[in-house]
Amino acid sequence: MRSRARSTGRAAADRRVVACADTSAIVRAYMPDEPAHERVRRALFHERWTVLTSVLADVEMTAAVRAAARAGRIADPEPLLDQVAADMAPDGPLVVLGLSTEGVLGRARDLCDRHPLRALDALHIAVALVDGARVAGDAGLAFLTCDARQAEAARASGLELPLQA
Repeated sequence: MRSRARSTGRAAADRRVVACADTSAIVRAYMPDEPAHERVRRALFHERWTVLTSVLADVEMTAAVRAAARAGRIADPEPLLDQVAADMAPDGPLVVLGLSTEGVLGRARDLCDRHPLRALDALHIAVALVDGARVAGDAGLAFLTCDARQAEAARASGLELPLQA
């Protein structure tokens, strides 16, 4: 059985940029049959930044991997889910932020008022803008997504987008 330990924000001081990753980028980085898999994987695990994601990504990744298995895209989902869990563990390369409601929910609601976003897409941007910015401090803050609509809203909110959606 997988252990899904949580990290609440490893220090980003040793890296120049903090990147908040949406599940669309994480799925593409882990699923080899996804378009631009290698490019997104290199971007996600680039050594120049610390990658943060919301705890929502854990649930979304589980759903995406299970759906891929049901569709016959992968034969056995367990090794991939185990790898994701290891990468989201406290000593892994993905820093998982708990979903703080202070500021995040209101910001997500505002994003939905201004942009044609799905709720979880707005929540990921809001986590970047509130919690990601707090963790980044004076470091640069980027947002990794493979969703064009979400990228447009993130850009309009002032986030740097190193991946072209």
